[in-house]
Amino acid sequence: MQYTELPPPTQPDLADIQGLIVRGYTHPCSVHMLYKFSAVKADLPYIRGFFKALIPYLRTAEDWGAVKPELMLNIGLTANGIKIVRHDLDITSFPFTFYNGPWSNKAAQQSLMDYGEGAPGNWWNKKFANTDIHCVVHAYAMHPDAQVKIVEIITAAAKNCEGRVTELLP
Repeated sequence: MQYTELPPPTQPDLADIQGLIVRGYTHPCSVHMLYKFSAVKADLPYIRGFFKALIPYLRTAEDWGAVKPELMLNIGLTANGIKIVRHDLDITSFPFTFYNGPWSNKAAQQSLMDYGEGAPGNWWNKKFANTDIHCVVHAYAMHPDAQVKIVEIITAAAKNCEGRVTELLP
């Protein structure tokens, strides 16, 4: 049997990865905002507009140097959010717990102690269903005034979507 040497693995481009994935942020202020998207195909340009408005504040995994940015954000999509934004993408290739929701894995629920009062059916103060969450925007700031500023930017981006992107408040 002949062995061939494999090429060394390529390093991912840090400009293509959100910073939250690679490094933990230690900003003193943070807020995590939950959103629901319209599932109407014709509303997709509004939802994309929401993302476009936030891109200037999106922090990649690239090194930001000696001084932390005053404010920054990262965006996460749930399986249901991906289905709306990329309806052509087959998410069943993702892990089962991702596309069915973390509440679908009873073993994980037990290991995380998500039962009783902490059960998924009690999450979000029962104001909306877990499946209603399509997007979370993680916003970080160095001081309270910067936090107010980034929250205003995110809120304005959603309001410009004319109801196609709705903030969920627990």
